[in-house]
Amino acid sequence: TPLSRRAYVGISLAGTWAGDGYARTYFGVDPAGAVRSSLPQFANPRGGFKNYTVGALGNYMLRGDLERGLGLYLVGAFSQYQGDFARSPVVSIAGSRNQFYGAVGLGYTF
Repeated sequence: TPLSRRAYVGISLAGTWAGDGYARTYFGVDPAGAVRSSLPQFANPRGGFKNYTVGALGNYMLRGDLERGLGLYLVGAFSQYQGDFARSPVVSIAGSRNQFYGAVGLGYTF
């Protein structure tokens, strides 16, 4: 949403669905993996609703306007794992159910 000819903000909402194979490959811990990692076994996680994400984007044009010029960009988001993805020891012990990220960048629109 433009706030002026030099600035805008936006928000996003998203959800991710993943299958059983993805859940087993990236969030499962088989017996051999449990020995190597010291994490408990979690051999058959089920797929389903993996996570939701809420994000925001902001832009301010340092030179020019939104149609042309040099701009400063800010991005941030929060994501939370759900279901077996959150219960996996990869997340619950070695990681975190809550994920945050942010970025700052410069861009030129021409």
